[in-house]
Amino acid sequence: MRIPSRNDIEMLVRQVFLKELQRCSEPIYSISYGKFGERATMSDQFEQLSLSKNRLVIFDLLNRTMKNHASVTGVFHWDVTDTLARIERDRNRGKDVGFAAYTLKATSLIVARYPKLNRRLFRRWYGPREVRWKEVSCNMIIDRKGKNDEDILLTTVIRNSDQKSVEEIHKIIRDLKKQSLEELPQFQLQRKLRSIPRIFLKVFDYLVRTRPKFYIDRFGTFNLSAIIHHGSGGVAGSAISPSTTFYPTNIEDRPHVHNGEIAIRKVILFGICVDHFMVDGVYSVRAMEELKELIERPELILGPEDGE
Repeated sequence: MRIPSRNDIEMLVRQVFLKELQRCSEPIYSISYGKFGERATMSDQFEQLSLSKNRLVIFDLLNRTMKNHASVTGVFHWDVTDTLARIERDRNRGKDVGFAAYTLKATSLIVARYPKLNRRLFRRWYGPREVRWKEVSCNMIIDRKGKNDEDILLTTVIRNSDQKSVEEIHKIIRDLKKQSLEELPQFQLQRKLRSIPRIFLKVFDYLVRTRPKFYIDRFGTFNLSAIIHHGSGGVAGSAISPSTTFYPTNIEDRPHVHNGEIAIRKVILFGICVDHFMVDGVYSVRAMEELKELIERPELILGPEDGE
């Protein structure tokens, strides 16, 4: 058997390369322009479309966060059986309360008690700066359905949320969910952001990461997601955010230790995301230990039950 020479190998490689180049030069897809000139690439194997305006805004937000912050997350499993039951009893008595409002009140109290959670990193041309907020204001995130059943994330800033009652917070959440989507100022602002040329979003991006006053008026001092689902099977989660973010997600019946015994309890998956530039992990864990008490013991926020 003859051993291939260097010239033989080079000739074989050249033939394979030319054959592959010829194959790749054949037209395998077509390009069309849809609504508003959006470019779409189609082939037998895939269809490629431009991102929607809503997804572009989210893309810019997350991309900015990854560039300028060091997000770390922690996820905890807490027993909310007693809290959910207490809220249901209070509602039956005519009180205007809800679990999302309860968690917002609880997280606001924790942010007030642990001030490092209420700081944010801003970047100017002369370097990074730490801003310590002098108020606790929650940027609450809710989910609404838009056209074509697209999920629209809306935010509203509740100023001085640590000083508001659960009833006051619940009314704000209820109005935000019941009001017509087209009439909401938050949705109108999003629509304006989507309609302007993307180059102008760079200006918005610059103001958000360099101007504390501009930021707090639009995003508060910390974030809370009110998108809570039931029975999805979720056991963990992660997030990225430029400031402290709490994200309670799934509530599910699970085996849980209660009063020294295994019982089926309603357990919530409760996450926290912080900027590691501002907050150490051990500090976050201490805050979450205290938040656990507030979430699992409703009397600490709602007070003693009527008749007790």
